Amino acid sequence: MHSYIDSLIDNHEAVKQVRTLFSTVMRRMAPIALDVIWDHFLPRHWLQVRLRA
Repeated sequence: MHSYIDSLIDNHEAVKQVRTLFSTVMRRMAPIALDVIWDHFLPRHWLQVRLRA
């Protein structure tokens, strides 16, 4: 399930745009860095996310 969600998020247009904020040298690391960020903030703010859905 985690892989499915990562794939879905990685292919989202907003995420593709955020990747462009990384320098050319660091762009290869962007998906990993963003995954760590999402994994941190999603559980931390889970109630706010669920209430908006």
